[in-house]
Amino acid sequence: MKMILTSDLHQMIGKWDDLVNLVRLERPRFVLIAGDLLPKDGGHKAQKEFFPKLKRHLQRMKEVASLNVYLYLGNDDYHILEPLLDGLEREGLCINLNGRVHREDGLVFCGMNKACVRSDWLDTQLHPG
Repeated sequence: MKMILTSDLHQMIGKWDDLVNLVRLERPRFVLIAGDLLPKDGGHKAQKEFFPKLKRHLQRMKEVASLNVYLYLGNDDYHILEPLLDGLEREGLCINLNGRVHREDGLVFCGMNKACVRSDWLDTQLHPG
């Protein structure tokens, strides 16, 4: 099973094109884009206007491989745009991990603002007895 992990693509179309080409070449089961999806410059308006391009890149990845794309907005992304990301999820193009934990094929994907496991449980696993 293959997975591609990346981040900080921002609006750089060349980086998004490279990711689509890597998906075409590697045929991963999962792609995780760990934040900073949207333009760093231009404010809220530029980020909102980027969503049709983001949608097209997600569509291109889904066209070339049977995969799930997990992503979330990063510290440079306006989180007020979260509903637009949720809309892409409703279209089946991605899974928005913000504030969520998603389990699939024995893997655990944790988004921002969500602890994957409770620290007391983890402590008992690391230091039994």
